[in-house]
Amino acid sequence: GCSKYNGLTGHSFLIHKGRSAEMIRRSPALSGVTLAKGWSQSATKAFISAVHSVVEQNPILTGHVYNKHKDWFSSSGGEIWIDSGTFTPDTHGFVKQIEPPPDSPDFSTMNATETLSYCVNVLMPLFEGSELTEKQIQLKLPLFAANIILLPNNYAFYSVKLSHAVGDGVTFFQILKEISMHMHGFHHNDISTTTTNISTTTTLDWNNPLKATHEFFPDSFSPWDVEVSYGAPFLCGLLKNFPTLPCRKQHILLLCKHKIQKKKRELRSAASSSNDSDRNISSNDIITAALCEANESSDMFVFTKNVRGIKDGIPRNASGNFFWEIPIPRLTCADPIRCRESVVSADRYYNETNKLPIQPFLCGKVGRLTSLATITEKIIFNGTDVVCQMPFLSFIQEIPLDVAVIFRFSDSYWGVLHNFARFHISKSGLLSEIISDS
Repeated sequence: GCSKYNGLTGHSFLIHKGRSAEMIRRSPALSGVTLAKGWSQSATKAFISAVHSVVEQNPILTGHVYNKHKDWFSSSGGEIWIDSGTFTPDTHGFVKQIEPPPDSPDFSTMNATETLSYCVNVLMPLFEGSELTEKQIQLKLPLFAANIILLPNNYAFYSVKLSHAVGDGVTFFQILKEISMHMHGFHHNDISTTTTNISTTTTLDWNNPLKATHEFFPDSFSPWDVEVSYGAPFLCGLLKNFPTLPCRKQHILLLCKHKIQKKKRELRSAASSSNDSDRNISSNDIITAALCEANESSDMFVFTKNVRGIKDGIPRNASGNFFWEIPIPRLTCADPIRCRESVVSADRYYNETNKLPIQPFLCGKVGRLTSLATITEKIIFNGTDVVCQMPFLSFIQEIPLDVAVIFRFSDSYWGVLHNFARFHISKSGLLSEIISDS
């Protein structure tokens, strides 16, 4: 049935302004891919129908993004707007079916490493890349898209892509949840009352007025801290890093969940029982610490922190880009327990003004690390199973700074996708312990 959002079609939305607008303009689209087995023609029809239903219920997805009041001689960033109604399910196909490559393998005979290699090197290049918001503005591209490849033996490989101008990872995975719920026969109003494995259990709210003014740094940051992390020092560091582009390759690590669980038990056992942070150490803490220990090209890492339910006026179902970027020294996070303490309290880490060090930003030694560790949403149909899933970061070889994303690859493996300029597994005893043997 119709939703309350349908009346917004044809309206304009102010998405971001100021420094946040400038950052989103340089941000790539969010994209994820999934390999599923047990796929059928009815699953394909359900997938296409579900995507169109979600677009109808979230009309902002029918729009295009554009600049407004942009001053190219200023760092203020101007404003980013979205006009809905440019692309509608009646006139635009949001799901594109792509022909499979010849001689597709039998995935049932492949191990995790072989499956990963085929997905990354053969299947992913058949999909459109995760273009920057700036390119979407220039070419007036759709904000939302899906692709699917039907493979032999009832396998399917599919992707979903969302412009970063529309929202962040929480928004993206809520949309995935809505697609999956529609594929299972639920209607829009059922989604908020059905128990699922998603952290957000209500439908998206596009009306929060703070989405246009929310800034991507903690409220405790002073003007100096903001200028260092978003201004001239950061841009100087990017320019200094351009010579590293030839060595920016896409690398994916497979980490064994069983080994991580074993290491977690060891660390918890050795830790003081009086420290809650020690007892609550997570798989994500261990992986983050291992990456920071093996990295040799960044002195700081910026972590993404969801602020829904934390910052006043931003409920958990708010759509848009509601996150903070928290810079933390790499060596602080190279120890799992210190990493836990720092990231959990990240919104208070730089609680004094003018404390952000300028040197790492000027030298281009500030990387970005995003964790999808808590994300378990899957687009599946009755009778299908997810073999593996991962983010699709086609841009990762084209940006001159360290970037890493932690994700759940399958039931048995975690994954890490990165482009670190200098990275040595042997430098991290922790990483050597948890990396997959397959």
